[in-house]
Amino acid sequence: MGADGVNGNLTIGIAVKHIAPTPYQQAALARILFEFAITPADADRSYLYTGPIGAGSDVDIDLQTITDAYGSAITATELKAIYVLADEDNGSTIVVEPGVANPWVSWLKAGSELVLPAGGAVCGVSPDTAYVVGAANKVLKITNDDGAAIATYTILVVTAD
Repeated sequence: MGADGVNGNLTIGIAVKHIAPTPYQQAALARILFEFAITPADADRSYLYTGPIGAGSDVDIDLQTITDAYGSAITATELKAIYVLADEDNGSTIVVEPGVANPWVSWLKAGSELVLPAGGAVCGVSPDTAYVVGAANKVLKITNDDGAAIATYTILVVTAD
């Protein structure tokens, strides 16, 4: 995958776990990273996951215990980009917020939340200084607001460790 730039081509590798991103997702992610000047020199590893959230349930994502597509641990201490997508077939919204225990508040402040409708997405990019992740600042929570059906989400994390 590549994005044509003013001074040449930028090729971005995405490690995939469980699913392969669609060509549309690949193009969108490449454009996001290219527009904000996230280059292979800035980013070390990536985590891409699509998964279910039970009806009325939530998942906690510990940014220091994620694994890449090869099963290798990614102990993130700095994030350059994060992207969360609510599947277009979800019956309701999903909520993205800092976790309860060890909440990751470098991107979202404590007590804040982002509500994503079906098909909605949010992206945070920090091209100059990375979002910090640490032992007490590492958990992101994603909640399914639909009490009757499973929701699906996709998350991409680009680290700069």
